[in-house]
Amino acid sequence: MSPLHMYVVRNLMRRPFLSALVLGMVTLTGVTTITLATLGYSLRASLIQRALPNRLFAMSENAREETESQVPANILSSVILVPGAKAWTENLNYILRSGASGPEAVMVRGLDQTGFTQRGASLVEGTMPARGEREVIMGETVRGRYPDYTIGSTVRLGNHPWRVVGYFKTGTFDDSEAWTSREALGAEFHSGDNVNVIVIDLADVSALEQQRNNIKAMPNAKLTLTSDIARKQSVYDEFGPLYTVLVAVAILVLFGAMLSVMMALSLVFSQRTAELSALRAIGLRNMAIGRLVLFESNTFALIGAAVALVVSLALLHERTTYSGSFAFKMLLRPEIFIASAMATILACSLGAIIPLRRVLRLDIPQGLRED
Repeated sequence: MSPLHMYVVRNLMRRPFLSALVLGMVTLTGVTTITLATLGYSLRASLIQRALPNRLFAMSENAREETESQVPANILSSVILVPGAKAWTENLNYILRSGASGPEAVMVRGLDQTGFTQRGASLVEGTMPARGEREVIMGETVRGRYPDYTIGSTVRLGNHPWRVVGYFKTGTFDDSEAWTSREALGAEFHSGDNVNVIVIDLADVSALEQQRNNIKAMPNAKLTLTSDIARKQSVYDEFGPLYTVLVAVAILVLFGAMLSVMMALSLVFSQRTAELSALRAIGLRNMAIGRLVLFESNTFALIGAAVALVVSLALLHERTTYSGSFAFKMLLRPEIFIASAMATILACSLGAIIPLRRVLRLDIPQGLRED
């Protein structure tokens, strides 16, 4: 071990309480920064979904939500579809269960074969639910949230147990849902004569207006038409303010944590005025003393950043965050870890430089007299 390393280790051991305090604050700063930045990035990535401009949704008039909509199940036979369009109907309901903070809900979407195909259901494991059977497949984020939903397990839906037969992934909000056959869901809740939503995928977005006109011209249709772009924008509008608040809080917390680290390190080095003045007295140049102090402060930073990385990985890896029936996975990004380490190094460097500048301004005899 070089004399420089020995000097740093000796100083760390001379004041174990202060050293532990600084390392703890540095680690807390790193964990807080990584957690908030990861949460913000993951939420933003989930909110910015790719909208399909050629997809159209139809619900009954005055229905505020899909589950409130009631449309005749045979309505598709009356809809004039533009060439190349594919349409299907969906039923919706919820799996209710108790969670750590109270009741929780998982949306269940009932689809027919066209719906499964058009919504891009990609099986990760297991099989698709059979038509008319009490079987469900769980989205990946639901699987992460509720590990007890294993293949072969049962969930309570309506008045009967339903069997989990697989897991699916779409890469969209749909991964927060459970899917089953439309016929089974309708039969369970005695809504076989009605469906909640009609979905139409057009071969060409230029035909969207023509399809709208075709539906509006239907007698007694009384349907509200919404594009996929408008629906995803409404989701963003709902969670966008949360993202804005999160970013503001993250910035305030980061500056507060950095200030705390700077104050703690300033306390450590301000108590070593006599020691640093002694180094000046034996001929050590100011630049050399500065490098020594920065090396020691950055030792705190690097150790704290490493511990923060390990703790953050343990806390955030494969974690799913829920807000109502909306879920998103925590996406760990290397640039977030690098930025957190750089912020920690900056805070520690500033915390060391501030008292160092004061020491270097003092006359050597005056500095030696200070305790």
